[in-house]
Amino acid sequence: MDKARKHPACSNIDFCTNPYEAAEGSDAIIVVTEWREFNHLDFIKIKSVMRNNIFIDGRNMYDPSRMKKMGFTYSGIGRQ
Repeated sequence: MDKARKHPACSNIDFCTNPYEAAEGSDAIIVVTEWREFNHLDFIKIKSVMRNNIFIDGRNMYDPSRMKKMGFTYSGIGRQ
């Protein structure tokens, strides 16, 4: 992140230390990485800090029915 912060294209980006900080006050979350830290998120905690509950899964890492049961408006990219 230190390198990215110094890049001119990143001057208007807010950097966060963890996924929960990033989710705070958000309308939607879009996951586009398969990093291990995103495999075991506390979705109840995430939903509690979000303003809205839209979750877009760009890597299809999560079970759609489970996400919907937890109250997310869930969309897995490429899934029908």
